[in-house]
Amino acid sequence: LLVTSTFSEYLIKLFYPEPCQPSDTLTKMVTACVIIIVGVINILSVKLASGVCRWFFYAKVLALLIVGVTGIIYLIKGNTENLADPFVGSSTSWSSYSVALYTGLWSFDGWNQLNFVTEELKDPVKNFPRAVMIALPLVSLVYLLANLAYLTVMTPTEIMSGSAVAVTFAYRTLGSFAWIVPVGVVCSTFGTATGSMFTAARISNVASRRSHLPKVMSYIDVIKYTPSLAILVNTVISLIFLIPEASSFSTILDYFSFLSWGFYGLTCLAVVVLRFKAPYKDMERPYKVWIIVPIIAAAISFFLVVAPVIDSPDIGYAIVTVILFAGTIFYLPVHVFKVKWFDKIMGRATLFLQKLLQLAPAEVEFSQ
Repeated sequence: LLVTSTFSEYLIKLFYPEPCQPSDTLTKMVTACVIIIVGVINILSVKLASGVCRWFFYAKVLALLIVGVTGIIYLIKGNTENLADPFVGSSTSWSSYSVALYTGLWSFDGWNQLNFVTEELKDPVKNFPRAVMIALPLVSLVYLLANLAYLTVMTPTEIMSGSAVAVTFAYRTLGSFAWIVPVGVVCSTFGTATGSMFTAARISNVASRRSHLPKVMSYIDVIKYTPSLAILVNTVISLIFLIPEASSFSTILDYFSFLSWGFYGLTCLAVVVLRFKAPYKDMERPYKVWIIVPIIAAAISFFLVVAPVIDSPDIGYAIVTVILFAGTIFYLPVHVFKVKWFDKIMGRATLFLQKLLQLAPAEVEFSQ
């Protein structure tokens, strides 16, 4: 939802010249359309979805490199006024750092997406570490150059208040070629949204296989071999979160980061717990890590979760937490209370969805 919102802002900026501002209704309509398109692409073909991610990635890197190189040229020309004291007027409160980091860290949030598709990687034991070690430094370098470039022509206040910073930068530096940057950002966000839907469906799929969600969500399309039901569910949820009037980009980002970093912290903590409950001799691991790394990562994650709640308590944090636990509607009756009639209802629903969407368990061998 966040990525597609960014897509909508930059796409609309191509048709709305400065200082015209589109309505929230228009932005939400475009966002809804792109969410549906991304969902359809992922349902149609795994190869198509991965191809979209790959080719639009090249457009993203090209746009960011243009921004970065332009910024270096302006630095050489002596445009360093905004770099003299970029943090003037910033808050020094310890609790403010978490909210500030939410926005910055979200830009790099794709670092965790590769974990969710290891089942579909070729030789993941070898290729997964390679991908991580190449991607993270590369992305960090490119993003650092881009942000440095913004500061060569825009003040920190302008950057903070702007909704499409790259567009403003392009119009001030590239002249008649300014359209290249917003087009690049549109391609970038579309590819990222496709990849996010791809991984989100795999999370739901695996959770269903492990009985944390209805089993039918782990079934795949017998013709297209895609987890179509899981993709549909994620598409519908994204559209629902788009409905509220208060669903602005910054609000959704804060709540998303609040939940995400809670899970990141629990994941890192699980590494520490398993190190003692299931040591290497009892559970083989393809990857090893120094124990201090997950401890530090878990501590930072929990700080990012707790600090904004203390700094500015908001009922929204409680609401998203309740939504998070909504999955217990399926988990508790089946695994805790062993309710028989619930199994019968889910059995009928599963059969109906199988017939409607041409679904079958992933373990079944399909014939064309």
